[in-house]
Amino acid sequence: MATNVTFRIVDIDKSDATSTAYFDRVTITGTNGVTTYNATLSKYDAITDPNFIVISGNTATANTTSGQSGNSASDATDQRGTVTVSFGSTAINSITIRYDNAPGANNNPASQAIAVGAVSFSNSVLPVSLSSFSGHRLAQDVVLDWKTQQEINAQSFNIERSSGNSWETIGTVAARGNSNTVTNYTYTDMNPQGTLLLYRLKQIDNDNNFKYSSIIRIAGRDIKTTMLSYPNPFSEQVNVSISSLANQQVSVNIFDGAGRTVKTETTNLYTGSNNFTITGLDKLTRGIYYAEIKDQSGGLLGRTQLLKN
Repeated sequence: MATNVTFRIVDIDKSDATSTAYFDRVTITGTNGVTTYNATLSKYDAITDPNFIVISGNTATANTTSGQSGNSASDATDQRGTVTVSFGSTAINSITIRYDNAPGANNNPASQAIAVGAVSFSNSVLPVSLSSFSGHRLAQDVVLDWKTQQEINAQSFNIERSSGNSWETIGTVAARGNSNTVTNYTYTDMNPQGTLLLYRLKQIDNDNNFKYSSIIRIAGRDIKTTMLSYPNPFSEQVNVSISSLANQQVSVNIFDGAGRTVKTETTNLYTGSNNFTITGLDKLTRGIYYAEIKDQSGGLLGRTQLLKN
C-alpha cells in the first residue's frame, strides 16, 4: 500500500504533425483492492508546445488535429510528449497504464512506444480508517467498542491492556478485510483487575504492517478520587490535597459564583497522594468560589467549594 504516488510517462506522440494514424493514448488508474481511482495528469512541458498533448481526466492523447503535435524524443531534449501522473494522498496498491490509440486510429506496435520513469511514493500505509474507539464498564467487565470507515486488506485487531506499566495482548478480533462501509466491532474484557486500566488497539494488515490506536482509560472498580482544600475560608492562597490514579498533567481552574474563570493553571500529579498550592488569590473579592481539577481529556478529577474572606 502506498500514498503520494507520482511518475512520468514520456513519448506520447504521433508520427508527424500531419499524421492521420498512430495517435498515442494512455489512460491511468489505480486501486486499493476495493475501489478504483483515476490519476491526475498534467503536462510536464506546457510552454514549448502547449497543444502537443490533449488531457481529459485520467487520459492523455497526442493531439489528433492535423498540424498539431508530432514526433517527440524520448529523452531530455524534447519533453513535449511527457505527462506527470499523480494519485495524491490516495492509498493504492496497484496501477494500470492502458496504452492504445485515439479512437479510429491505426496502430503500429513496431514504431510506437512510451516509457515510464521518475517514480516516487510513500509506503507502509495502514489500510484501516478507524473513526472511533471507546470503552465503558458493565458490572465487573469492561466493554470496548470501535468503528472503521474503510478497510483494505485488513487482517485483525489486537486488544492490548496496561495497568500503567507494560502492555499485554488480551484478545484478537478478526477484521472484515475489505470494506467501504462502516463496520462496528466490540470486545469484552472479563473482570479485569487494577485501579487504572488502559486500552489500545493494534491494527494489523495482511502485510503485517500495523498501527496503534489512541489510548483510552477506564477507572478501576469502586475507585473514588477525593479532593480537599485548606484553609477554607482562604485569603491569599489555597492548599489542595488530591489522590491520582496515574502520573499525569492536569488543569486547575477557579470559578466565581457566576461561573466565570478567575484563575487557571496546570500542574503535574503523581500516582498516589498529591499536595500543591494555588497562589495569587489575594486580589479576589470576598465571596464563594469553586476549584476544579481536570485531566487532559477533560475528565473531572475533583471539585470543591471555597470561601474568600
